[in-house]
Amino acid sequence: MHIRYQYDDVGINSRLDTIQAAILRVKLKHLSEFNTKRQAVAELYDRAFNECASLSVPERVKYSSHIFHQYTIRVMNGRRDELKRYLESKNIPSMIYYPGPLHMQKSI
Repeated sequence: MHIRYQYDDVGINSRLDTIQAAILRVKLKHLSEFNTKRQAVAELYDRAFNECASLSVPERVKYSSHIFHQYTIRVMNGRRDELKRYLESKNIPSMIYYPGPLHMQKSI
């Protein structure tokens, strides 16, 4: 049985074909705009979650910028799955991308 984001072997993801490359070439012209919009949405999430002690938002450092391909939060007190079920009940999409730490993967 395969568990999502849990790996036994190191592999390579290289599925970029010529059609995808052509689309990406056009989209790259808008990359800065896309990143700026992601950062603005992340700031909204930061403000919304600011008073919630049971959530930890992504940490940023002054010498770098984050483009937020994903806005990953940490849910404290072992209530991650409960939050996911609640969000699902409200038709709010969410996903557990990283069920365990990378250094605990069998492939490492």
